[in-house]
Amino acid sequence: MRARRLAFGQAGSWPPLDSRFGNLDREPEQAAAVRRLVGEPPEGGDPVPVTHRSSLSALTGVYPASGEAVVPTPRREGRFTAAGRLSPADLD
Repeated sequence: MRARRLAFGQAGSWPPLDSRFGNLDREPEQAAAVRRLVGEPPEGGDPVPVTHRSSLSALTGVYPASGEAVVPTPRREGRFTAAGRLSPADLD
């Protein structure tokens, strides 16, 4: 937790980023909340959401590997593309 505070100033949990595994009925509502956050970031800084593969897949259509980072870019009508990807192997 300390590293997150040093890098970003604060850290917290947010239910829309919870895993959708085993609870797909919440997917549309969770995906809509994440689309709003990423599509219209709050003033005062850019959020750095950390979430699960199912959330990234619902948002971008990309199926990341374990530990891979995906940078979503807003497009039209609440859709997103992956502007970039970073795998743990890229950091070696």
